[in-house]
Amino acid sequence: MIYLQYFLIVFGFTVYLILIIKLLEHFGRKDMALYFVSPIFLYCLGFALRLSGEKSFIDIGYFFTDSTSLIIYTIFSAMLVLGQLKYWKK
Repeated sequence: MIYLQYFLIVFGFTVYLILIIKLLEHFGRKDMALYFVSPIFLYCLGFALRLSGEKSFIDIGYFFTDSTSLIIYTIFSAMLVLGQLKYWKK
């Protein structure tokens, strides 16, 4: 059963990766893929660690899954600020 869960995590990550890269290619910004893929990778890694059953890995998994929300908020805030700076510089 655990192998099925790991497979589904890897499959979900792969689907998200493909969708994000295709979306960024459509807008001509493939260079930004790392910013969007890294939170998803860390979340999937953290969730897989939480399934391991060992206490230290579970704690690290919770850290990764919780920190990904912080990474997403930070990236979103940075993009808003940089976008406003670029807009008002014109």
